[in-house]
Amino acid sequence: MRLEIVDLESRYRIESTLGRGGMGEVLLAFDTRLDRHVAIKRVLGKSVRNAKALQRFLNGAKRVASLNHPNIVQVYDFGMAKDGPFMILEYVRGASLLDRCLEGVIPLDEAVEIICQLCDGLGKAHDAGVVHRDIKPANILMTEEGRPKLNDFDLAKVQTTDSGMTMQGAILGTLDFMPPEQRRNAALVDHRSDLWSLAATFYQIVTGKSPKIIRFSDVPKSLHDVLGKALEEEKSDRYQTPLEFREAIRTSLSTRGGETATAVELGAGECPKCHTPNESQRKFCRECAASLRVPCLECKSEIPIWDKVCGECG
Repeated sequence: MRLEIVDLESRYRIESTLGRGGMGEVLLAFDTRLDRHVAIKRVLGKSVRNAKALQRFLNGAKRVASLNHPNIVQVYDFGMAKDGPFMILEYVRGASLLDRCLEGVIPLDEAVEIICQLCDGLGKAHDAGVVHRDIKPANILMTEEGRPKLNDFDLAKVQTTDSGMTMQGAILGTLDFMPPEQRRNAALVDHRSDLWSLAATFYQIVTGKSPKIIRFSDVPKSLHDVLGKALEEEKSDRYQTPLEFREAIRTSLSTRGGETATAVELGAGECPKCHTPNESQRKFCRECAASLRVPCLECKSEIPIWDKVCGECG
């Protein structure tokens, strides 16, 4: 792909650096022609001399520019500057989902809404044949209104045309959020691999813990079956589309909403009000401060709300 050299400074006023990594940097800039802020993503350093990395960057820009969805960061333009290629991106005023995670466990209802919206955006990408390959909280931006947006499609591939771009045996992505087949060989990745990564992201935002080791005892009981299927070893055993995953999540939430919070339905440490996982010895929820203890109906001793049997009187 041959591109004319563009003078970015003739149109964009650089204001600050939003981020910098091994491949390049992201700058906050003001578009003097359209009077709006944008993010400029640039490839710099040794990556500029890596033909495959450059081709992947430019191909990703072209693919994502064709996706118009409120849960995907929009690509306005891309091209080549004198010191390397660039993308002009929608500027999202907010932080990443990872930043939101660092503030504490996200309440279940909010986490479900975030993941369901991401399913919608991912469905748009998959319908266009685009597989993200690196879904994780750091690659999801949150607007000031709380809308999640998929970002960083740099590793994305088009299933119908990109088979030659992925070397046999190569590993691309972020290990903790990488499905089993992607850890073995990036060429094995398809749309169901993205769903595994999205489920791993779901795990982190409702538990506050890395999915490097997944313990279902940390997850609200209402999500056990949904996450269990989404995180299956074999792709054929998982949900096959983002819509299927989203509907399963919605169903689990509506079922939970119609139930009474009893010991049978709550996992150990699970808050009956907001369903945040807590340490089993806590007396009040760390998220909403709801009581995690109730009096025994027989002896009136205080017992954990998730226990079926009183330890004092049986």
